[in-house]
Amino acid sequence: MTPAPQPSPDSIDDGPRLRLIALPLTRPERSAGRRVTIGIAEDGRGRGSLAPSASVVGLDTTFPPIISPPITLTNHGGTVGSGVPVQLIFWGSVWNQGSTTPSAGAIVSAVRTILAGPYLSGLRQYGVKRCPMGDPVVVTRPGAPSTFDDSDVQDLILALIEDNQFPPPSIASGRRLYCVFMPPGTAYSPGGARGAHSAVSGGELGGAFTAWLAWIGNNTLSQMTSTFCHELAEMCSDPEGDGWTVNGQPSGLNEIGDVCNLLDQVVSGVNMESYWSIYDNVCLIPTAWSLRRTLRGAGKRLDGRGLLSVQRPIPSLNRFVVDL
Repeated sequence: MTPAPQPSPDSIDDGPRLRLIALPLTRPERSAGRRVTIGIAEDGRGRGSLAPSASVVGLDTTFPPIISPPITLTNHGGTVGSGVPVQLIFWGSVWNQGSTTPSAGAIVSAVRTILAGPYLSGLRQYGVKRCPMGDPVVVTRPGAPSTFDDSDVQDLILALIEDNQFPPPSIASGRRLYCVFMPPGTAYSPGGARGAHSAVSGGELGGAFTAWLAWIGNNTLSQMTSTFCHELAEMCSDPEGDGWTVNGQPSGLNEIGDVCNLLDQVVSGVNMESYWSIYDNVCLIPTAWSLRRTLRGAGKRLDGRGLLSVQRPIPSLNRFVVDL
């Protein structure tokens, strides 16, 4: 195991101290394993002003979808990313420089706002509870390639796990939603995408694992937080391609973020992208805790009884909704 280098005093000048990781220059060869790209966030070229204006329903922000309704979904019975820590990984030593825009600190702050608020509460209908945030890291070595594809990001995650920087994922423990933020000067070689999420397998027989990951292309802070929201919602609801998918849409563009691509709104100072809500039949950005929606998503019925019939005692209404 390579010891994790500690941040230098001048690292990340405008934000939190991030753990720095330098991987070995050479690693044992590994088998190809299972590699699958499940969904992408399109860059929206040629879409123009397709995105309709937002509406406010109650205290939530909603949009009509970018494809014609009706929209129906199928649950294929696979696992979902419920309550799984979100692991931010900044690839490249450039993230240590205070002049990098957007800065790692600004991205970390925005992600904390997204995860701490009600944004994920609408995913309870897909069996997903709110995800906490892990401690962000910067990978200083190897550097990010100037042009990359999904396999490059998958290789990085496998290398981090093999170097014991993170535990091997399993159902019992070690699950994470890895989100790799690409540095300035990098471009997705296939083109046409702001981000993508995928799954990759590793390990040997008896210790095999599948990791869930996404990459976020470098852009403005507003664009990167929008893409992060897109990939987060899809990784939670369909991390391995056998979860929730939209019927009648092409593979790779058939998840709950795709029908709401680029339908954004600034909430609490952060630009967030909506995702499809079956219960509301709209693209949704939850901006307030909804007891009604969360109870329904958790399969809880009051049947005329009070909330104490579900949980006793109730420390606070927000905590009650989060824990459902």
